[in-house]
Amino acid sequence: MGRERVASAGGTALILVMVVVAVVSVATEVAEAGPNLGVVEVVSRDGDGDGDSGGEDDDETGGGHAAVDTTGGAGAAGLDWPEGVGELATFVEEERGLQFLRPVAIEFLTPDDYATEVSGGLDEDEDVGDYAADAQFGHLRAFGLMVNDADPVGAGADLTGEATGGVYQLGEDRIVVNGDGPLTTLQRRTLVHELTHAVTDQHLGTLDTFRAVETAEEAIALQALIEGDAERVSMRWLESLPQDELAAIEDDQAAIDAELAADVVAAPSALVASLVLPYAVGPAFVEAVLADGGPAALDAAYSAPPVTLEQVMDPIAYLEGDEPDHVPAPELPEGASVTGQPWTWGAYGVYTLLASRLSPQQALVAAQGWAGDTVVDWERDGHACAALAVRGETPSDDAELAEAMRAWAEAAPGASGNGPLAGGGWFVTGCAPGAADAVVHPALDTTSFLALRSTLLADAVRFEAFDLDVASAVADCTMAALDYEALVAPGADPQANRQAVIDAWTGCADVAGELPVES
Repeated sequence: MGRERVASAGGTALILVMVVVAVVSVATEVAEAGPNLGVVEVVSRDGDGDGDSGGEDDDETGGGHAAVDTTGGAGAAGLDWPEGVGELATFVEEERGLQFLRPVAIEFLTPDDYATEVSGGLDEDEDVGDYAADAQFGHLRAFGLMVNDADPVGAGADLTGEATGGVYQLGEDRIVVNGDGPLTTLQRRTLVHELTHAVTDQHLGTLDTFRAVETAEEAIALQALIEGDAERVSMRWLESLPQDELAAIEDDQAAIDAELAADVVAAPSALVASLVLPYAVGPAFVEAVLADGGPAALDAAYSAPPVTLEQVMDPIAYLEGDEPDHVPAPELPEGASVTGQPWTWGAYGVYTLLASRLSPQQALVAAQGWAGDTVVDWERDGHACAALAVRGETPSDDAELAEAMRAWAEAAPGASGNGPLAGGGWFVTGCAPGAADAVVHPALDTTSFLALRSTLLADAVRFEAFDLDVASAVADCTMAALDYEALVAPGADPQANRQAVIDAWTGCADVAGELPVES
């Protein structure tokens, strides 16, 4: 069972075309204004901060999170649903272990009306150049992950409404679906995802939890929990379908992918990858939490969500309460003009940076030792610059990070300095290298590779019943054994990729008891 599952997952993980865009706002805006999230988005329309999450006046626990309420409700069977939706709501209740407390309004819109709804009225022809040059994208330009003339907001406008299947509006008990024709199998999958958002919001106060986050890193980590929860349920629904319906979904998705291909290529890879991330690694995080403590632990995670992407990428760090270290901001060159407050990029940011020019396997090993970082954005002669200081959890982690950072700086045209930090750690600086210096490994490819590790981890827990530490070791062993360049090569055979993953997985799983585990 487990080996068959890996065959399926491994064949798709490296060709993620989960195009994510809505109104393209980065996580700093998410943290301030509420969620505005990816493929099947969760959108807060209550921008004044005074709305509620749709329930009665919930008691609150520390940190402003709503207390968990898992009491029974009316249930899907006692509520009115559009034709074909009631059975989906019943599936969500059974798989998620929560009953609907109130009706959920579901609206089916034409593609044009849907695009207007989810974009908030953003005009694709609107001049967004000034916003696109905003410092919120400066670090991507500075480190060569986004070329200087890229227009991330314009690219987002092109994809808005086309790449999303549905939206659940937090606190409003309302779902909007892209398409007003007969209900397709792909739309049913979208509804399972969105209905999971709705039932968890009704019980667990998702909107209140979002309002309590304080940093961009916390917002994205929370998004991974919420989207991972909904994706896990929708994947279980897919597993329940007969083969002909699965084939119909694949055909529908292939048609959408082909239609969006040009816009996906035009969008900055690093931006799309960061938006894809919660859907790519969130389900494995949820599987790990369920394996450790069951449904009650997953419900409780909404009151005590992960606070870093390290905790999502490595669920052991979350379960052990591993908090990030404070890393002092690196010193800047004389005359540098700082453009914002110091902030944390996180383990995923460090991985993406390193993997852009190094082996993704080396980048992954280095990022797994992440303990904390600080980024400072600045300008020099009108060019975006950034400095990153990062520290490992142990001296050996520091050494691995230092080696990788040094190698990245040698390979990156825009790197203008690097060296050790006082007290341990390493720093690098970069100033927008220019459009001609494309990264070696685009972020969407390296994020797909990271997603493969998460898929392997989830399958090892679910199908092989490995303990989480052993599952992590098996996943890491498999990743180290793969040939990344062969997997992502243009024209690579998906069947050959799938077999390569199976072979590596089998070799590692067969010696699981002999692999070193995280202590």
